[in-house]
Amino acid sequence: MKSDDFVNRPISALRFISLSLRRTASTPRATRFARLDLDLFTKPSKRPPYGEFITFKPLFFQRCQGFTLIELLVALGLAMTVLGIMAAFLVNTSRSSTAQTAAASAQQSARAGIEYIVYELRMAGLDPLKTAGAGIEEISATGNKLRFSLDRCNLPIGDPDSCTTPVPDGDVDDMSERVTYVYDPASQVLRRCLYETAATFGTDNSDGTCQPVLEKVVRNPGGIALFTFLDNADTAITADSDRGLIRTVILTLTIEEPAGQMKKMTRTYSSRVRLRNIGL
Repeated sequence: MKSDDFVNRPISALRFISLSLRRTASTPRATRFARLDLDLFTKPSKRPPYGEFITFKPLFFQRCQGFTLIELLVALGLAMTVLGIMAAFLVNTSRSSTAQTAAASAQQSARAGIEYIVYELRMAGLDPLKTAGAGIEEISATGNKLRFSLDRCNLPIGDPDSCTTPVPDGDVDDMSERVTYVYDPASQVLRRCLYETAATFGTDNSDGTCQPVLEKVVRNPGGIALFTFLDNADTAITADSDRGLIRTVILTLTIEEPAGQMKKMTRTYSSRVRLRNIGL
């Protein structure tokens, strides 16, 4: 059997190998497989010159073909499915993180604002000398405005000392002794104003020296007012003429923060403040 026959007729080649092994069984061990030729499963080639390497090229690799169109489409479909799942997971994670950040920001702003206002409300009506007439000076029926006074400083308005060592002097005309909190629903800003004049008394505005305390303040759920005023029997007071009966103020704040894709997160906080310096 020639070398070309081994390539073209592999079954006959295997039978020839089997016969060759049986026929050489009686030969010495060292030469038992001497008749096997390595190029039986390769293309016949010329013997290379002395000193050069013989390169075998199996027929298996010569018959290999590329992927079919159906296989490529299936692989592409699987890849797109996996990428779609990963993209959806990343988008949901990003949205969740944005919402949590917005909620935390709204919560922190509302809490900080309430703590600051509550601290000053507890000082309302402070009058150690009993001659200043400090107390609640004005409320609005809408609950958007509150003005109160306290006697805690003996320095005139504009003094550079800023009243670091407060000393009462029997009046409420000095530095930071008349405080107004007013909420503007249109701009969603809660402001703190000092030294309001009679020009804006009785209105939901203030012409004093104002600074924003909180922004993005929206209307409370259920139509609850920003300031709710109660007497000793917890009866609501809305008329400014009855402000002398106020003993408790309930402060309710709702802060709104954007959370991406036209979504918003809101947080509502409420605090009940007992006016300890009024009604003594």
